[in-house]
Parts: sequence; C-alpha cells; structure tokens
Amino acid sequence: MIFALALLLASGSASRWAISPDQLPLPLRPLPGARHVVAASAAGEFAVHYDLPACYPASASLDLLLKRLPAEWVPRKEHFLNPGIPTSQVRGWTHYEDDTTQPHTHVNQWAGEWSDKSGRILTYDLVFRSRTADETSCNLEISASQLSAATVRALASRVKGWSGPVAAVVPRRTDPIRIVNPDFIVLRPLQDHPTPRTTEASIYGKRRYYDASDRILDLRQLVPETATIHEAPERTFVIIIDTTAEGANALSGWTSTHLNQQLGVFVDNRLVDAPVIRSVMDGIIAINGQFTRPQAEEVKRRLLRGGAP
Repeated sequence: MIFALALLLASGSASRWAISPDQLPLPLRPLPGARHVVAASAAGEFAVHYDLPACYPASASLDLLLKRLPAEWVPRKEHFLNPGIPTSQVRGWTHYEDDTTQPHTHVNQWAGEWSDKSGRILTYDLVFRSRTADETSCNLEISASQLSAATVRALASRVKGWSGPVAAVVPRRTDPIRIVNPDFIVLRPLQDHPTPRTTEASIYGKRRYYDASDRILDLRQLVPETATIHEAPERTFVIIIDTTAEGANALSGWTSTHLNQQLGVFVDNRLVDAPVIRSVMDGIIAINGQFTRPQAEEVKRRLLRGGAP
C-alpha cells in the first residue's frame, strides 16, 4: 500500500532512505517501462512507487507482475490491516469516486496482498485516475511494499480480528437458512458486445451484456447466514458471503478458465459489481456494490430471509 512508502519517506529526508531500484527485493523491482521511480528502504522494510504507460485494465502488466512473484508468496483473501475487506485477488478491480481531490477524480484500483511462511507481507496497489467514470486512463500508478515479520506483528497487534499470515475462513453455522428466492444473488459472465440472446446492463459508466439463462452460481450455492458487512476504504460498504462446497467448485472452475474476463454480480436482478478475474476464486465472494450502510443492511436482511422481500 502507499502508506508504507509514505512512512519510510516521512521518517527523514528522501535522500536518507532512497535506494537504487536494483537494491529492491525481486518482487518489488519496477516493471519494464517504469517512469519516475522512487525506491526506499529502512530497517528491513522496502517500498517503491512509479508510473507506467499502460491503459486500464493493464492486463499485460498485471499478468507479468503476478507471474514473476516467487512461489513463497501466497495470495491473501483479506487485507491484513482491514480484516474482512477482500483483496483484489478475490474481488478484482474496484471503482470509486475520490472526493478528497479537487476536482473529484474517478479511481480504478487493484490492491493485492501476499504472505510468506516467515510472516512477511507483500502489497501491491495499482491505480488509474480519470476525470469521468467512462474515461479510460493510460497512466498506471504502482505502489508496492514488503514489510518485515516484526513490523507485521507490531501493526497487526493493533488490529481487531487479525488472523495471522493467512486469513481465516468465516465459520459456517449448522442451521441453514431456507432459500426462498435463489435469484436474489446471481453470478454470471459478462460480455463486451451484444448477441441476440443478451440483455444490456450498465456499470462503471460502461455498457455490458449478459445472457439471463447463463449463471455460475446463485443464492443456493451461497451460505447467507455467513453474510457480513465491512466498510471499504472508499467509504462504501462491502458484503462478504461464504460459498457452499458446490459453490466453491463452480466458482473456482469458472474463474480458472476465464482469467482477465469480467464476472457479473447481480443483486435483485441489478448488476452491482463486475470484477475482472485475475486469479482463481473459491470459498468466498465479496459484493462491492458501492452500497451505503443502509443499503448493505437491507441486502443482508434479505439474505437472512433466504432472498425473500
């Protein structure tokens, strides 16, 4: 995350902490074509920030980044400083309006985390900024950091719900909720172009198309009693739900063969989320529907009623 680089550079003058990019650990080395590279290190911590000429969603750049990570780095399902908030390995790209800038900017963000057996954390933030939701940015900002096990332990000790190097799975209850309306939540593929069988939907200011008869899973393959609400960094609320074993198999099977494609998440027949699949997903889904707190509470209420109004 950007905070790691900020902490390093805020500890003293930039020249005191600056290092050559060649001195960075291999997973943090800038991608080819990097511009305005700033690298820093202090007390076993490393961070880097740079720009890259790449257009959203930067599939080739992200694929290269993921392929070159050593096997020792295991993807995390949740952000270690924000337990319950899924990483982009789970939910793909996220989209929000940044009202802290003047004028406001529209942000597409991919935020991933990895852990290793020693307890270190590796983070990557990929950010595109644009003036409007439908404008395609071709300037990618990349921030990455590697935190030592000691720093991770110190930070995690202040975070309620920290589950160690690998995020824990929410336990399932033994009193399942009767599913009344399986179509309340449906996951199905999205297409960039229409066909005679497809219906049009709009999300993130762009048109997408789907076949209503096509689905990967619905509420019958989810465990609604595990639904939890979590505040996202972009000041909206995310709903996280565990899948059944059948749902996990269906989700992992589809995502493993549809990398770099969009997955449509429909709530009450409305397209609310469309993550780009960057890795195999299973066991949990995160609905990042830009919900307000009352909206998220209403979705959870419906889930606990098996999808009934």
